[in-house]
Order: sequence, then C-alpha cells, then structure tokens
Amino acid sequence: MPFPDVQLDRGATLEEAFSQSLAAFEAAGVYAHKHELAEPLPGVGMVFSCHEDGKNCMFIVRVDPWDDASAQEVLALATALAKAPPFMRTSSYHFISAFPVPEELTERLAEIASA
Repeated sequence: MPFPDVQLDRGATLEEAFSQSLAAFEAAGVYAHKHELAEPLPGVGMVFSCHEDGKNCMFIVRVDPWDDASAQEVLALATALAKAPPFMRTSSYHFISAFPVPEELTERLAEIASA
C-alpha cells in the first residue's frame, strides 16, 4: 500500500507535525494507529504505525535536525522492538522528517526490520 508523502514545515512544532501527518494519512484513507508510543520520545520525535497485510509499519515524525544521539535513540528503539513477540514486531520503518534522514540510519533500520 502506498503511503502519503508528508512534507513538514521546518518551523512546525512536533505536535503540529504529528497532527499534519495523521491528517494526511486519514485523507489518503490509511488508518494510522496511535498507541502508547504516540507520546513524544526523547531524542526521537513521535511515533505511529500502520497495519496492513500482516505488516506493522512504523512512522517516526521528527522536526529537529538529525544528529548521532537521535539516530542512536531510534536504533535503540528498533532493537528493543526486534526482541518483542512476533505480533508486535515492526516490518519497516519510515520517516516523516523536516530534515534529511541520515542514509546510514535508514539502512540500519532496514537490516533490523528484516532480521
């Protein structure tokens, strides 16, 4: 299923960006599951997921520039989720970010999700 392409304003707050992202998914007819991880995660942003065809796709909404510490926080979250029971595991990670996401982070998350 194609997901909407959300373009964030670099001046938006995290809450505004999260609301904008959810609205874009709703407008595209894609259900975004807000769960306990929808609270702001220090160093990461806000998170929601979409469940389709037995897959759990996680979306990380971020308005701040990326740095090594924030990338490590995301990797720590992904590593913890990889140890969860199968029905809770994440199939793929996607970013809705006001700033470019480091390519190494995207590649590492793909490895974790496919393990």
